[in-house]
Amino acid sequence: MTLALTPGPGEARPEVLARTVAALWTPPAERLDGGWLPRPLPAVAWEIVLRPGGATTWYLTAPAEYAHALHRQAQVAWPAATVEPAPDPFADLAPAATGVGALQKHFLFPLRVDRRTQAPLPALLEATRLLGEGEAVAVQVLMVPAPPDWWAAAVPAYEQYRRGRMPRRVGLDARALAQGGARLLAGLVLETVSVVGELLAGEPPPVAAPLDGTDLAYVLRERPDGARIAAKLRGDAVDVTVRVAVQAQDPHHARAVLRAVAWAFRELDGDNALVVEPAPAERVWPAMLARQAPVWKPNHDYLATWEAAQLLHLP
Repeated sequence: MTLALTPGPGEARPEVLARTVAALWTPPAERLDGGWLPRPLPAVAWEIVLRPGGATTWYLTAPAEYAHALHRQAQVAWPAATVEPAPDPFADLAPAATGVGALQKHFLFPLRVDRRTQAPLPALLEATRLLGEGEAVAVQVLMVPAPPDWWAAAVPAYEQYRRGRMPRRVGLDARALAQGGARLLAGLVLETVSVVGELLAGEPPPVAAPLDGTDLAYVLRERPDGARIAAKLRGDAVDVTVRVAVQAQDPHHARAVLRAVAWAFRELDGDNALVVEPAPAERVWPAMLARQAPVWKPNHDYLATWEAAQLLHLP
């Protein structure tokens, strides 16, 4: 079900919506429905259709069973806005260029959040100057609730960071696979050297006992160092997927507009960044229409609710 939001003057609390989405998480056992595989977690989409001449519109799309609750929470988040049912805003669009946004670094590192600027919304609205008659940009911020212990997955990354190594996202391109193979080979060589040393010395080398993963996670959350990282890991979160589709007759112009929209999201650059890269329309557009989260996502783009709220502004 889709809800249209018409902005109005007054105070807004977009984090209310992000917290509501985060609260939709349920254990896999409760999502079995008598089968072997649990049904997917609900995906809630915040959507903007940018058009020239001040005709930009905002929408909230959610599964029908959650639409009523999200309708009420949207009214709490934006008391002065008008929230009413609407048809699918993407139904009449035919994109010539599409892109997908993801965090540049490990989700451990937070984006820059400044509620006074409402970034990236002003830059997105500025991009409408590039649009001509009949052209439009669809921006979709798809949110899926993160598990309550989502922050525990940051423990290995923080261990690397503490030791002076920047944690990396999983890469599946040729370069990443080659680097991973080199690291694996180096690890095997070091392990062989360690075994040979143990055989020659007659006793194993001393190994420092690491902290238990759970204990380290709690230390990380409560330690005063790395205040921004600790602040991110303390609360609830949502797994975010950003998709962009540009409708234009000229494909070259569509790609130029896509780059402008991508730069708008760079307004959030801080310890991390949200980077939009071009992606095939035949893969991106059906997922946008279905409001479907990625089936397989090796790198989670977890945003704390206060980070996700930065993407949910009305003017």
